[in-house]
Amino acid sequence: MNELMGFVVLTGPLWLILILLLISIWIAVMIARRFKQRSSKLLGGVGVFFLVFFLPFCDEIVGRIYFGYLCETEGGPKIYKTVDLGKEYFLLPGEIDTNTAGRLPAKGGELNLNKLKEKFSFATDSIKISRFFRIERDVKIIKDNQSGTILASDTHFLYFGGWLVNSISPHVGGKSCPSRTDSYFNQFYRAIFKQRS
Repeated sequence: MNELMGFVVLTGPLWLILILLLISIWIAVMIARRFKQRSSKLLGGVGVFFLVFFLPFCDEIVGRIYFGYLCETEGGPKIYKTVDLGKEYFLLPGEIDTNTAGRLPAKGGELNLNKLKEKFSFATDSIKISRFFRIERDVKIIKDNQSGTILASDTHFLYFGGWLVNSISPHVGGKSCPSRTDSYFNQFYRAIFKQRS
């Protein structure tokens, strides 16, 4: 019984597409019959088929194209000013690395974000770019608290899929660009904060 339920859950979207395909063909044939000329029947039938079959997916297709465009043109880090810091802003080997939520000990040389936050602010601003395409923009801005100077910004876009994905999936996770990984943020912070030699 569990295997059958697993099969149904995994193949559910495929069955939905197959049903939609059959309905699209049936509607296209019914409408094509109304035309007298053979070329009109063919053109009308094919046009209606594509309209009916692709209409449920069009927001996904256009949304992904728009998401890709935003990632290429606006996404990623922008460094406006770098800062030289003393060794007290960098972790020693074996210290608890709070950058990894305390999961790993420091290897040495990692930035001490807790110490940095005493002197610099790390603010994030989230904006919905498009409700229809379910795209959000997160901008992280790093400022010097004393002077108010913006040192850098990092723009991420999140895409949460089309209406069909959102209505049939039990959990919809957003796709991010650039990818949000520990190494990405480490490189971003190290591009701003340099160790004084």
